Amino acid sequence: MPSNNNQPQPAPSENWPSEAVPRLDLRRKSDASSPPVERRASPRFDPSPKPQLCSTVIAWQNASAASARVAQNLPAEIGFLVHYGIASGILVAAAAKARAQGATADAVLPAEGKISEDHFYRSLARHLRLAFVDGHVTLGPATRYPQSIRAGLVPLVGCKRPAFLGAPRGKAIVHLIAAVRRNGALCAGLALTTPTHLMELVRAACREEISHAASLGLWSLDPVLCAKDGASVRQWYGGLAIAMSIALCQLMAPAATSAACGMLLSLAFIAVIWLRLRPASPVSARPRRDFGVSKTSNCRSTIVIALYREARIVPQLLAAMDRIDYPRAKLDVKFVIEEDDEETLGALMQAARLPGEVVVAPAGTPHTKPRALNVALPLLRGQFVVVFDAEDVPDPLQIKMAAWRFAAAPQRLACLQARLAIDNTGDGWLTRGMLAQTPEGPLSGLGGAVRANQRNSVFRQGILPNSTCPLG
Repeated sequence: MPSNNNQPQPAPSENWPSEAVPRLDLRRKSDASSPPVERRASPRFDPSPKPQLCSTVIAWQNASAASARVAQNLPAEIGFLVHYGIASGILVAAAAKARAQGATADAVLPAEGKISEDHFYRSLARHLRLAFVDGHVTLGPATRYPQSIRAGLVPLVGCKRPAFLGAPRGKAIVHLIAAVRRNGALCAGLALTTPTHLMELVRAACREEISHAASLGLWSLDPVLCAKDGASVRQWYGGLAIAMSIALCQLMAPAATSAACGMLLSLAFIAVIWLRLRPASPVSARPRRDFGVSKTSNCRSTIVIALYREARIVPQLLAAMDRIDYPRAKLDVKFVIEEDDEETLGALMQAARLPGEVVVAPAGTPHTKPRALNVALPLLRGQFVVVFDAEDVPDPLQIKMAAWRFAAAPQRLACLQARLAIDNTGDGWLTRGMLAQTPEGPLSGLGGAVRANQRNSVFRQGILPNSTCPLG
């Protein structure tokens, strides 16, 4: 039957012979003369295991298991750091030191310079799969100073998530880790930051409130205790009445009036001398070597130093702070500077390791040291508060000695005054005269505890206003 396909068939290619034109052949070739086909698998899909790769995976698995075992034996507030580049030996040593000092392990690591605050909280945020904030955010209207800093938590506005910004410390870190493990969705609206950055954000949001409290806080508490309004009308009338009475008596009986005035002035002078000699009375001294093992070393102490245009003295001040013999995790140092003192701020920021926080006092009046101290007052975290001047060079054991004195004294003892020690008597008659007025004996139990150009004081924290609730 003739084919119905009348179309011409394509001619074979001129370059190929007709028998070499590719054709589909489904028959099984068993001809031995045909060359065998060599099948090679791609290296990317090589099913055979590599000895070097297997050893690497096994080593990584062993290291992860070892890290997990180490983390289980560490306090929960630092155990996660074993996965983020911190050697297990450092964490074990920090945990042991925390137990010895009665502190939390997360406070020991930054205080000893083993880890930066930024790295600690970035690692914590990564471990909990939370956002980390290191820039500017807008805080909600419910932010309160200093309550928000004490709580370590502030609300945010302008974004649905995160809704809160936190900087937990100590046991709060343990509770946060446990809450995320139970139900991570409960903490989905939380972001983390460092305590220093949280404090800066809160202080910037409550700037006017801080300035008003520093300048007029005492006047708002009790106007009688403040000299803002000057002498009252009653005081003016009383002084005028006394002056007129003395003048009238002098006219009527000059000799008797002069004798009475001389007697009153002598009594006032004797009272001043007694007041200066009373603190110099002998006290029971304790050997210096015993202060290192005293249980009072577990008390948290805050050092407050107000500086203004004293950049040149900053290296000496930082060296003096480093020499203080006190557990670093129990020492809270506040450097208070004025807003317009960029030179001193730069000197502090250039330090290799700043042993404390910088608190910037907002602009306001009066421009005095007491106002600067009032700015730092709500931020105190210590049971004892030490006030230093920038040029002070305290004895390394001074805070331990003061803590022991407070522990041995009745609760009504509120302040200890360190003895003034003049070390530049060769500069002139003024310094020699000041040295002559300084008692040789111990003063308030701190004799020989300070070698400085100014006196410094140690307060019991509970007697300070606005600081009855410590931050720590």
